[in-house]
Amino acid sequence: MALANAFPPGARYTTLTYDHHRIAMRAARHFPADTPAHEPTFWLDQAAAQGWHRPQMLFAVKHYVSPEDTVSSRQAQMVLHVSDADRARTRIVAQLEDFNARHAIYWGSRLVLVEQPILAPAS
Repeated sequence: MALANAFPPGARYTTLTYDHHRIAMRAARHFPADTPAHEPTFWLDQAAAQGWHRPQMLFAVKHYVSPEDTVSSRQAQMVLHVSDADRARTRIVAQLEDFNARHAIYWGSRLVLVEQPILAPAS
């Protein structure tokens, strides 16, 4: 009954299951009221956008870290020594963006690309 009250027929996500809605409702209770994660629709939006199944959604809720709580020590860095026109740079940037779009919520932080210019040898 609580689930039906939390998600009236017009507020339900037709592409998600009953379990998704139940997880979202329960997850919202575990986060502070002034955060996006406190809203059940936050979790349903994530599940719909990411195509999460029940285990993936449970994992995301359990391991969620808000962006404000992310510490720099959790950030992974990759240092590249490439020129701006390098094809490898374009490919790596695309892969990095794809990875962050799919997995940032699991990690609680995003992968960051730190670029360093190639220095010419001293003459």
